Amino acid sequence: MSNAEKLIAAGWAQYVEALPANASSAQLRVTRRAFYAGAALLLALSGLDPGEEPTGAFMARMAAIQRELMEFAADIGAGRA
Repeated sequence: MSNAEKLIAAGWAQYVEALPANASSAQLRVTRRAFYAGAALLLALSGLDPGEEPTGAFMARMAAIQRELMEFAADIGAGRA
């Protein structure tokens, strides 16, 4: 797999820039594992097989995920997360 195809790794590279510069290697390892676990969960929640057309239920689930992520981002901005 080429680096251009590694979308999660690209997201991690951006995310890690926001971590404290003095984060230990153990902190970075645990945080990276959590980041990838979140990506794996999101993929598992999608439930769409290759070649399958999205249904109304699928689109509703994706919209709910988007709303939840936007709410979490707002919580971060407000200092609640």
